[in-house]
Amino acid sequence: MFRYDKKQTVFEIGGFHVGGQPGEYPTVLGSSMFYDKHKVVTDAKKGEFDKAMAEEQWNVQVTLSDMTCCGYWNQVIAETEEAMQKYIDWHLEIAPNTAFLVDSSAPQVRMFAAKYVTEIGAADLAVYNSVNASALPEEWEAIGQSDVNSAIVLAFNPTDVSVKGRVEMLTIGGTGQEKGLLASSEEVGITRPLLDVASLSLGAGAGQSIRSMVGFKGTFGLPTGGGPHNIPDAWTWLRRYRKTGHDLNRPVPEVWEPCSIGANMISGIVGADYLLYGPIDLAPIIFPAMAMIDIICQESTAELGVEPQMEVTALSKLA
Repeated sequence: MFRYDKKQTVFEIGGFHVGGQPGEYPTVLGSSMFYDKHKVVTDAKKGEFDKAMAEEQWNVQVTLSDMTCCGYWNQVIAETEEAMQKYIDWHLEIAPNTAFLVDSSAPQVRMFAAKYVTEIGAADLAVYNSVNASALPEEWEAIGQSDVNSAIVLAFNPTDVSVKGRVEMLTIGGTGQEKGLLASSEEVGITRPLLDVASLSLGAGAGQSIRSMVGFKGTFGLPTGGGPHNIPDAWTWLRRYRKTGHDLNRPVPEVWEPCSIGANMISGIVGADYLLYGPIDLAPIIFPAMAMIDIICQESTAELGVEPQMEVTALSKLA
């Protein structure tokens, strides 16, 4: 659709390139595993899960990547340190060269993950998710003491959801921050930052989230993406519609998937380099959808002088 005047940085993380001009590299898709109510998990606190079912889901994603050329990562979500360790060990057993995001609602679990991947020599594959305005001093310290050098840098600005407000969160900081998140990240050894636009709900900044995809790449030239599935996830009207259908007087559970996939596709068409697309169950739908977006981006930017940096692309393979 367009190319940036700003030079674009490309990182290689876990075997896949992320960043660059639209049309140069395929979108990298990050699945969520072991999240709340993920059907493979049998005990979230102990990290017990059905390994055969989890591996089956993972292999579907790998197969789809081979089919569509889209890259893939694994977003590992854990409630406890014990669970995080088991999930990381499993991931490295079945995908020893593939990147994984370490994620938890509990800071101490994320900090443990940074320490653990350093101890086992897997820090180069780990992406810390995330550093943001609410990160505690001890969390920054834990990252600095680890060998982790990649992190999702979440640009959520609670006092200003505009594109400008999000850019300022990265450059000068927001309320309560002495400096921008990019400077803080660099100080603790994050040399491969992945900008996250912070996807907000409709009416609360969703449009600015999408605009920030373009704004961030144009301003910083760094790999940019996020989790746009959060846009329909947080849509109150849609949640009720799924359950009741409103005036239809029947539930419409199937409505969520096209809205979720659509949010990812919108982000892709405006240049997102990576997308945390949500539950891994969606892989059979999201990979073909994003391959279509990659083809459109490659075709449209060819006229602008952008050349694909991959020998085989979705355009050459699927069109």
